[in-house]
Amino acid sequence: AGIIAAAGLVALITMDDRLAEDHEHAQRLANAIANTKLGIDMSTVQTNILMCDTAPLGMSAAAFISALGQHGIKANEYGPHKVRMVTHHDIKRQDIELAMKVIAELAR
Repeated sequence: AGIIAAAGLVALITMDDRLAEDHEHAQRLANAIANTKLGIDMSTVQTNILMCDTAPLGMSAAAFISALGQHGIKANEYGPHKVRMVTHHDIKRQDIELAMKVIAELAR
């Protein structure tokens, strides 16, 4: 129990500022996606999680995720055309910049 409690304390004490950065990263990424053919509902991007729709590209979520993976970008399939992306403490600004660039290229 002490190990679990210690992890919780670290999260509460040191990660609070990080959450704001993660949310900002998600907003930046979502705004970039909104400028492509991918579908995204910006009103749902309230935290560090965002979802987009690959159907307007005529591409499955699996194919889109595979293409992202070739650039070292990880995402999850959340349905035939739904892709879920999450920002977190291991994601840096330069990672978001790369993801924005790659997504823009894939979603032309």
